Amino acid sequence: MRIVYLPPMTVADAGCANHHRKENTEFIIEHQKLSTSMMTVFKKFADDVDLFRIKPDTRIFGCGNERQNHKGHWEGDYGIWASIPDDLDVPPPLKKRQFYGGLYATCTDGQILQEWMENTEDYRDDNGGINRPAMHEYFNLYNRHGLTTIFSDENEYMYIEAFVPIKEVAKLTEAQKELIHEKWTALEKTTAYGGKITDIDLTTMTKATAVDACYENGLMILNTGNKDWIIRVGTQEEFRCPVKIELRAKICDKFLCLGYAEEWISLNRGTELSIYSGTYGEDNLYGGKIGIVPTNEFIDIEWILGKECMAIKVNGELRYSGIDHGYIKAFENSEHIMSGAISVNTQFDNTMTVESLRVTEL
Repeated sequence: MRIVYLPPMTVADAGCANHHRKENTEFIIEHQKLSTSMMTVFKKFADDVDLFRIKPDTRIFGCGNERQNHKGHWEGDYGIWASIPDDLDVPPPLKKRQFYGGLYATCTDGQILQEWMENTEDYRDDNGGINRPAMHEYFNLYNRHGLTTIFSDENEYMYIEAFVPIKEVAKLTEAQKELIHEKWTALEKTTAYGGKITDIDLTTMTKATAVDACYENGLMILNTGNKDWIIRVGTQEEFRCPVKIELRAKICDKFLCLGYAEEWISLNRGTELSIYSGTYGEDNLYGGKIGIVPTNEFIDIEWILGKECMAIKVNGELRYSGIDHGYIKAFENSEHIMSGAISVNTQFDNTMTVESLRVTEL
């Protein structure tokens, strides 16, 4: 495992090949799965411009954009990039792109890299899309051993190294920790005084996606039924911040998601806690396995959105408290008002069962 800085590069993108795999257990996609046409396109380009002579330090990457379909299977586009001189013309069907570079975690064993990403508290995934993707570097494609094809069966002369874009997690100072504790203590006292309580009638929640909820013995059951990649329902009523949202639910595997207005939290998304803001463009992952919750048993989630602090509890245990959120900064304007509906969702072929949902306007 290494942490490295990759410099910005101009790259030639040799197109893409669709791939599909049922399990998300292999991090590195075997190079043999790349389409023959893509390999041919790249090799012709490299030969035509004499790439390894005009740029001896050329680096070759496999990269792409993977996603899960509605059945939870991984699919996407995967292509070859080669670093090239900045002023080199790139003929079609290749495309010329700018790779932004930056901080990456890298390892020759993709499984080790994945486990490290799930457990580190010092870094988080920082995928920047097509210009800063997760990728793999291929070594010794053309080399002193005299290989004649870009991907040879003589694999003893080639190896692959996986790269994941990362961002260092800012460490809180003792003063910041004390401030958060102070704000959380004040928020907790506020919740003790109560407020306007609304117990949501689950049968009145409306679907926000193509798939609707099912109801059985007073429980609301969310499952896509392989008809879509997400199922989400929301309250008809909106609630004004500050609010406390109490959800009692269970998940069969992954993606227990709870939303308020355009703010979202996601549990069992890997090991991290995800806090997302559609309004303020924030997508923060918090490691240390604080995003893990039990499966196949009902749990109690308490999400408190105060004007000066946000907190999340699972079964009475404080999992997160923080003050660095866009919606909190917005309340620095004394006239700011925030209100919104409450939503619950799960994704792919997971089943989420909701027993109760309560909202308290503090």
